[in-house]
Amino acid sequence: MEFSWRAGLRRLGVVYCVGFREEAAALRAVLRSNGFEVSSVCCKTGAIAKERLGLVDAEKGRPGQAEMICNPLAQAELLNESAAELILLLGQCVGHDSATVARLRKPAVFLVAKDRVTAHNTMAALYEPCAP
Repeated sequence: MEFSWRAGLRRLGVVYCVGFREEAAALRAVLRSNGFEVSSVCCKTGAIAKERLGLVDAEKGRPGQAEMICNPLAQAELLNESAAELILLLGQCVGHDSATVARLRKPAVFLVAKDRVTAHNTMAALYEPCAP
């Protein structure tokens, strides 16, 4: 927030993974309570079923359940069309974050890199002693 204030940016965009929906809601609330306008887009925007793209049930993460495909390019396009001046990335999958940033025509900042193994603290692995 301090960076945004100093840079004169008052309209922020948030791109987030559906697995971070509660965190995204909390982030939006904090930003809005501090005077920012916020636009946000979830990874499941467009809600296209994986079957429509040719995936069979056994190839899904949760066979037997409806699953929508992520759409990082649509996330970028929607925020390109928004009034957002700076985009914040919150927990997108590796690769999806890169695709989003490549398509954005606005500056972006990575707030959280998704890493469930280290509770999204990717530096934790570097602090652990390495086995010889």
